[in-house]
Amino acid sequence: MVLKQCILTRNDCYTKGTKMTGGKPTGIVVHSTGANNPNLKRYVQPLPTDKDYNTIMADLGDNIYDNDWNKSYKAGEINRQVCVHAFIGKNAAGNIETYQTLPFNICCWGVGGGAKGSYNNNPRARVQFEICEDGLTDKTYFDAVFKEAIEFCAYLCKVYNLPVSSISSHAESYKAGYGSNHGDCDHWLKKFGKDMDWFRAEVKALLTAEQTNTATTKKLYRVQVGAYAVKKNADGMANRLKNAGFNTYMVKSGTLYKVQVGAYSVKANATNMLNTLKKAGFSGYVTTSTGTAVAISSLKSVDEIAREVINGKWGNGSARKKKLTAAGYDYATIQKRVNELC
Repeated sequence: MVLKQCILTRNDCYTKGTKMTGGKPTGIVVHSTGANNPNLKRYVQPLPTDKDYNTIMADLGDNIYDNDWNKSYKAGEINRQVCVHAFIGKNAAGNIETYQTLPFNICCWGVGGGAKGSYNNNPRARVQFEICEDGLTDKTYFDAVFKEAIEFCAYLCKVYNLPVSSISSHAESYKAGYGSNHGDCDHWLKKFGKDMDWFRAEVKALLTAEQTNTATTKKLYRVQVGAYAVKKNADGMANRLKNAGFNTYMVKSGTLYKVQVGAYSVKANATNMLNTLKKAGFSGYVTTSTGTAVAISSLKSVDEIAREVINGKWGNGSARKKKLTAAGYDYATIQKRVNELC
């Protein structure tokens, strides 16, 4: 799995920012886009003000039609109130990647509503993602994107301790009474002799294999960037790493929340990652210790934090800048929004 991030901060779903009950999803909904366009750039584009704008644009390419989902329905920029947590498809080079587009702990607008309610909403809110469809005849592309989707679901199941049985397609969600009447992604699976039972079995097999590998692996080298008694401080460091482009994770060992990057069977590879982190301004060390996986709490929206700043919750001057940076926020972006609101 190649997991990258481009949060759609202009989308009204993000700015509303409804937190999931308990801060975590209850399951996963798998969608497919229903349009013959396998390119991620159709849906995912950064804002020019995003600090990683150039990196993301170089990876995805430019959507010249300007019909991506990083737009506001309220402002008349898009004709649908829709957003999901991630997309899977091709980048500009034709490689398969997953792009996270919403924090995994806020409710999205994906599956619609059914007879019993919706997996969009609490208390049943689920992580939802779209697989970019092609013409539905290319087995190579089918195999690649569903492999990515299976790995992504296994990752989510591990991070949020979700049972494989909590994974459903949009079509299954409708049949269960928690979604609108759509056929995705079952119609695509059927074309290649597969179904969602096969998909869930593949996720379960991957999780079982990873558990077996973990039990039999003698030693893995990890780069530890911090260990905190207060989870909020660990979240701040983890989000700073994510904002800098590093895939990070958090584990709990005893009373400490440890923020780590990578897990390498060869120590030299961990050392190389440590050197890369140091060049980016982070400190750390190589360790073989780990712990129990813990979900990283995503950042609040820019508007939320800006209003907290205005209300005096983050202090003033250099103290404010220090607190915001330590919590994983970009000070310049927050201050700009504060100035706009005042």
